[in-house]
Amino acid sequence: MAQNPETQHNLAYQMVQASTALTFGGSLSVLSGLTLTAAIICLTAVTPLLVIFSPVLVPAAIAMLLLATGFFSSGGLGVTAAFCVLLAAQLCSRKAPSWCRTGLISWLQNWRGGHQGPSSAVRSAPRKWFTR
Repeated sequence: MAQNPETQHNLAYQMVQASTALTFGGSLSVLSGLTLTAAIICLTAVTPLLVIFSPVLVPAAIAMLLLATGFFSSGGLGVTAAFCVLLAAQLCSRKAPSWCRTGLISWLQNWRGGHQGPSSAVRSAPRKWFTR
């Protein structure tokens, strides 16, 4: 029984796909095995050095951790401060978003003692939130 040309083309395409996948899969498996072997050999060679130098490395690692923690926390606090300054500048120029302007300005007016009544956004909040 003769196969039509389309079936032969599909079969050839599938064989090329399978051989390519097998080649790449085998190559990557060999490379991953070599990498694992190299990592184990390096770890075995470096372990005595880590034990010998641990009195220096442990405090250095702790210092680096504290340094990184301080760096990232100062960056986060700086971004927060910049956002607060930007929001305050927008409030002073009356360009703040409405959600901020209605709630915060009403809260500040009530806190200062100026009584213009709470806005509709703040009217539903308990009155004790706005007393000193």
